[in-house]
Amino acid sequence: MVAFALLVVLLLVPAFIASVPGGNPSGSAATVPSAGGPSLPVAAPALPTPIRHVITIMMENEGVDQIYGKVPYETQLANKYAWGGDPFTSSPSTGYYAVCHPSAPNYLALTAGEPLQCGTDAYNTYSANNVAYVMDSKNVSWLAYMESASSNCQTSNSGAYVVHHDPFAYFTDISNVCAKHVLATPNLIKDFPYASVPPAYTWITPNYTDDGHRTSASYGDTWLSQFVPKLMAQPWFASTVIFVVWDESYGQSPNSGYSGLVGGPVFFAAASPYTLGRGAYGLNSSHYNLLSTTEWLLGLPSTGHQDGTSTFPAMKTLFNVTSSTPPPSYAVSGSVTNTTAGPIAGAMVYANGSTTHNSTTASATGAFSFTFGNGTYQVTATAPGYVPASTSVTVSGQAVSGVSLVLSPVPRAPPPTYPVNGSVLDQGTNGSITDSTVFANNSSASVSATSSSTGAFSFELSNGTYTVTAVASGFDSQTETFTVSGQAISGLDLRLAPTAPPPVTYSVSGLVLAYPNATPVAGAEVFANSTAGSIAVAATSNGSYEFHLPNGTYELTASALGYAPLTDGVQVNGTAVLALNLELVPHNLPTYPAAGVVRNTNGSGPVSNATLFFTNGSYTIRVLTNTTGGFLAILPSGTYSVTVVAGGYVSAVTDVAITGPTATNLNFTLLPVAMTRSGSSAGWTVPTVYYLVAAAGIAVACGTGWLLGRYVRRPGRRPPPQSRSRGPV
Repeated sequence: MVAFALLVVLLLVPAFIASVPGGNPSGSAATVPSAGGPSLPVAAPALPTPIRHVITIMMENEGVDQIYGKVPYETQLANKYAWGGDPFTSSPSTGYYAVCHPSAPNYLALTAGEPLQCGTDAYNTYSANNVAYVMDSKNVSWLAYMESASSNCQTSNSGAYVVHHDPFAYFTDISNVCAKHVLATPNLIKDFPYASVPPAYTWITPNYTDDGHRTSASYGDTWLSQFVPKLMAQPWFASTVIFVVWDESYGQSPNSGYSGLVGGPVFFAAASPYTLGRGAYGLNSSHYNLLSTTEWLLGLPSTGHQDGTSTFPAMKTLFNVTSSTPPPSYAVSGSVTNTTAGPIAGAMVYANGSTTHNSTTASATGAFSFTFGNGTYQVTATAPGYVPASTSVTVSGQAVSGVSLVLSPVPRAPPPTYPVNGSVLDQGTNGSITDSTVFANNSSASVSATSSSTGAFSFELSNGTYTVTAVASGFDSQTETFTVSGQAISGLDLRLAPTAPPPVTYSVSGLVLAYPNATPVAGAEVFANSTAGSIAVAATSNGSYEFHLPNGTYELTASALGYAPLTDGVQVNGTAVLALNLELVPHNLPTYPAAGVVRNTNGSGPVSNATLFFTNGSYTIRVLTNTTGGFLAILPSGTYSVTVVAGGYVSAVTDVAITGPTATNLNFTLLPVAMTRSGSSAGWTVPTVYYLVAAAGIAVACGTGWLLGRYVRRPGRRPPPQSRSRGPV
């Protein structure tokens, strides 16, 4: 009975293995439950190499003459690993050939061992045996990725996906499992599951933009340079081979090959740790040989067609399989940044050793990684707009991290410049001004030039708006604005006016004294203010000050610590103004305002720049009326003689008592000189005597007073102190 049970188990085990969901990757052991004990291993057939993963990437419609030596990345793959050769350039003159035209029969030949439909890309279905059906029947794992397809195992064209680039959709014997294995993938570079260990067999069809079908060999090569290095950077690449193959040649003549092949020589490369340095295959080969090679690597039987025959055998010599254990490898990682430590996403990173050449693309954070065996490698990063940077990395039995590649921006080429020409001329005579300095400035440039003996100057300037200024001795500077806009500028003339001679100045001087004792206030600040500006001097140790001022009307303000500021007015009119003493009231003496308006006889017209003298014993303060005839005087309490003087008017005199904080209101009306009569029938003359009668704060000229700025003494009145005599004002 026991023997019978054992016989049943032995008969059922193979059938059970074949029914395990998901299949068994070739080269590994399957397990089955044992009665009353742990699972029992079932040995898979031994594989001829350490390779456990085969990846085939299909490209479109270029002959080998348009790839090898013409595009950089695939040329690099061929030189570093193994490739099919070029019958027109390699020695011996052997190559790798497509089966026929157009695309679909070549895809079918690579998966079924026969083209099935040479001459058409039409979608048909076939019950022919194929590698996918063989793998399913042997429980070997497999997947196919169709970029831009809208659904798994799609059987119609849409967008950048075409069904004649998907051979698995043609086979009826896998139609019930096709959707599980043939996956729609929006974007291979972004969406491929790099981190996951791939199945035993992976087929990759890029969309017809990325595969070069609707673009170019160069475009397809660039796409491969961004995708394949990401595969090679994974740990599982140590036991993987990546086949890159173009489906057919339209560019190289003749299309014939060998043994009836008429698809033309195409590019084929095999990249794996076990194909390093193998170079050109050395024998004629084709899509049939590639299918035979895949079957050999994965321990699969032939489909029963052209694959596996003596005419199209596996390309075993592509591989170095002297050792079944690949050398140990270690991760090399780092980052690519700019000079401000910002990541450079998408930078290409190349690593080159004595036998290893690899590349990858920096991530969005600038990170990159490789897997290398022991050795020294030159790691280089490049990115558009940056100067490449390199560093040497040595791998010695452990991972290397923190490799930093800092890229500096490519220096910008200087912008184009255009000549700007002009002259510096005398505004009055139109003559040339020699040796003047001309400046041209904007926010990004500042240049200068010197005018020649003919007054000419020139610049070379890039596009932009500039201010140009000419400066020459004896002339006022001149500034103009101009714009450079893609062409030369001429006739930019700057005309300078001769500098006016400095004005004649006259001495204005006096003493700064303290009220009421007339002692000097050393160090007091005295300001002379006018519409042209303000200048200041400091009183000397004896209280004296002096200005040199051109003709004009000025306010003099004296101030010192412990004293109330004093403002006085003065007119300079062709002669010096001497002994203009300024008496400051100490802060401990109260002061009060006196204010009003000086008008002419019609009662409304203001008299501006009239001078009012407020005199109390030895203390005199002078103020000027403003443009509306108004004035304000700040005075200690007391009785003051007030004299009002204005050019063209009869002067007026009155007395006023300053007694308290309430402002004293003083309004004056002055008679023009021409409105008085001498008593003669000959006409109007200048009067000799006028008096002021104050009533309700209004003073009217009616007696002896100032005559055109000179004091005429009247009985019983003391003239203003001689220290205030200023001459005509």
